[in-house]
Amino acid sequence: MEEIKYDDLLCVPFKKGGRSKDGLDCYGLCIELCRRCGKTLPDFATFCTISPKNDTQKRKEFNHYVKEIPQAKKHALVEYLNDDGEIHIGFLLDEKTYIHATNCGVRITPLFALKNPKFYEVVK
Repeated sequence: MEEIKYDDLLCVPFKKGGRSKDGLDCYGLCIELCRRCGKTLPDFATFCTISPKNDTQKRKEFNHYVKEIPQAKKHALVEYLNDDGEIHIGFLLDEKTYIHATNCGVRITPLFALKNPKFYEVVK
């Protein structure tokens, strides 16, 4: 699997609903990185807070483009609940690290820091 370029996205500021280098949210970052891998992740995310209680319709749409996998895999997505109980998503650079958009901007974090992550391979 080829390496993808992501250095230009590091430290891009967080912007709710952001889809450009002027600002990205976590889903916008995943859309861009999937595009760079030749995969399609449609922009159907809402810009409201998504929690396990209110994501039923968005989950159905998301599941058309991904399949859950049992463990971390390079260029897959990682999903988990943040400290506020909201769903957060990132992009796996390899089996040990992921890149994601936080309130501090886009950054790389080790996977071991996550509790109960789920992994998804983008299939389209």
